[in-house]
Amino acid sequence: MKTKLRIYLLLFCSITLTSQSLANAISDLEIVLSQSGQNRKELEAVLSHYMRDTNKEKSAAARFLIGNMQWHASYVPIQKQHHHSLLDSLTRAADSLYYNCVRECSQDSMNTPKIRAAIAEVRRIFRKENDQRIKEDKLYRPTKVEYDYKTLTASELIEHIDHAFKLREQVNMVKNLSFDDFCEYILPYRSLPEYPLTDLPTTYLNFLGKYFTDIPQDSVTDIVKIYNLTLSRLKQFFPKYPYNESIGYQELFFNGFHDCIPIAQYGASTFRMLGIPSVVEYNVAYKQFQGVHYMCSVLMPDGKWMDFSPESGIPSIQQNNDYNANGSMNVYRLMFAPQKDTPFFLRAKGEYIPEELDNPFIRDVSSRLLSTTSLQLSFHKECDNQLVYLATFSSEWDDGLVPVTWAQIDKKHKKVVFEHVVTGRIYFPIYYTPTGESYGFSNPFYIDLSGKRVSLPAAKKCRPQLYNITRKFPQKPKIRQRSESLIGTVLLASNNPSMNPRDTVAYVSEILQPYFQDIVTDTCKGPYTYYRIKTTQKSPHAHIAEIQFLTDKSFNYDNVCEPSPLPVLQPGDTIRVTSNEVRLLDAPLEKVKWKAEYDDNPQTAPSAYPTINFNLKRPQYVTKIRLMPIHADNGVVPGDLYQLLHWKDDKWEKLGEKTAQYNYLPYQIVKGDLYWLQNLSKGKEELPFVVDKKGQQQFVYYDIMKD
Repeated sequence: MKTKLRIYLLLFCSITLTSQSLANAISDLEIVLSQSGQNRKELEAVLSHYMRDTNKEKSAAARFLIGNMQWHASYVPIQKQHHHSLLDSLTRAADSLYYNCVRECSQDSMNTPKIRAAIAEVRRIFRKENDQRIKEDKLYRPTKVEYDYKTLTASELIEHIDHAFKLREQVNMVKNLSFDDFCEYILPYRSLPEYPLTDLPTTYLNFLGKYFTDIPQDSVTDIVKIYNLTLSRLKQFFPKYPYNESIGYQELFFNGFHDCIPIAQYGASTFRMLGIPSVVEYNVAYKQFQGVHYMCSVLMPDGKWMDFSPESGIPSIQQNNDYNANGSMNVYRLMFAPQKDTPFFLRAKGEYIPEELDNPFIRDVSSRLLSTTSLQLSFHKECDNQLVYLATFSSEWDDGLVPVTWAQIDKKHKKVVFEHVVTGRIYFPIYYTPTGESYGFSNPFYIDLSGKRVSLPAAKKCRPQLYNITRKFPQKPKIRQRSESLIGTVLLASNNPSMNPRDTVAYVSEILQPYFQDIVTDTCKGPYTYYRIKTTQKSPHAHIAEIQFLTDKSFNYDNVCEPSPLPVLQPGDTIRVTSNEVRLLDAPLEKVKWKAEYDDNPQTAPSAYPTINFNLKRPQYVTKIRLMPIHADNGVVPGDLYQLLHWKDDKWEKLGEKTAQYNYLPYQIVKGDLYWLQNLSKGKEELPFVVDKKGQQQFVYYDIMKD
């Protein structure tokens, strides 16, 4: 997150100012009170308030929250009166209009045509009156980074704690929590460290709570459904998010601002206020792709935690398709109290900790979602570090690695034990220098489904040979399935606009490859005016990224242009660059470029439709169709700049840059060694590969790992 560096600098300063001996001698609560300045009286008022309460848990809860404030800081408005008058009035108005439409509805009747029509009408009027006002109102709210113990008031904290204990008295799932779990999954006023603390969750409840009054508090799935539906409909009252900063809970009612981080944060905090034990979790990386994903995890009535993305998904195995842990690396839960077994605390003095794991609040919960095992490795490097890591490949980082789990070094026995190794994942065992450079200390490996460690190839001292590299990432199974679904697609031709009668003049008989290829047509009965690509009844989706209708130059048609060239995948293919065909046009190119099948983008296709029509002004011969199935554009692209890297001497070694002239790149490569082809011009999807005994690229996950 954007504030991470500044916040951790503040945290570091706080820890530095408090010596280790002093920290051991006094409590966390005393540390916070001593540092809270003018806000100390507010915190002491909270403590005094609950010391008089007969419920001793309330006093312990207040001490838990306040004592852990030393670890929590974020951007906050400089002025306490932070809400914006226009947004306040408009969100109240939109909420009132929508609530009046649905307040008498049961959950089952909220989607009836009558209710949808009523909502659409009030929304239309509201948008007409207010869209321009919002766009012209350039909200700016000055903020600063501050610790929670300097900003939260006694009234805010007491209101929040009282509500949490009201839930503990009334809601079965909250009653059944241990006190420690209650303090983590219901009590906290923030569910995501560092997220701007513009509003406390009681603000979300005061606004949204009326929509949940008729739903049993233990009906987790029903509560989430209403939450999703309410926000999706309120979003339709407002234009896209027009501001450059966080504005608080009113972000919920705009499209275009949210990514998975605020979605998870607002969802978890709201569900806690409704009596659902909730927490934010995230996967630190994916095994094949880039990025991370934050999601909400809720405790279900059966005692199991379920991960999902609020606003779009629901906590149901059958219906939760928005997050699939099978593609994740290690998954972490974000706690409110610091976790003492994290690198943040385990590091040696001055030891470099990678940013991805330099977080005091993370708890590894991978084993709840994935198959995990422990693993012991030898460690013989000489260094002052306390920690080593398992990283996975990531082209997003300069060194090609992102750390995903850690272990302490047993220097006496020269070994390390990793407790959370996910099976079926490729790991690079690494350690860091004081300046943040990463180096391997053992061969890359993966754990197969039987629990056996399988090493990936180490660099061999063999003479390299010349090979042609054609891809930076393997073809994805789902995309290959789309190509397979085109088998049976036909080209129909007719001289009647109704296509009756018609002839079948071409047929897709085998799987189409992810580049242009030609299919010869039957011209015996031509020429024709009307042509139609028709997919099969079993798969009525035109997953065709690009299509061109070719004819022979000898016909001397005037509605023609040069076709796109066929790919050159090896030196012998250069003969295919020239041909006797030209491309027929049924309209000027500039007028049809908007169509997915003519936009020169291999990642778009008219997949929603079963047919593609090509209508000429007079009968003309089509001798070939040159077509390309939809694909992810991960082959070598002429004109793009590439760099090849070699895993050698415990790191990725750069072998030089090349601009592709054709659809392949010639490189000197050692068979069986691990390589990484990086596209420096565009795209993020890249995976390591080896060249096998047959001279073919074999990518990790897709080809090396057969399990």
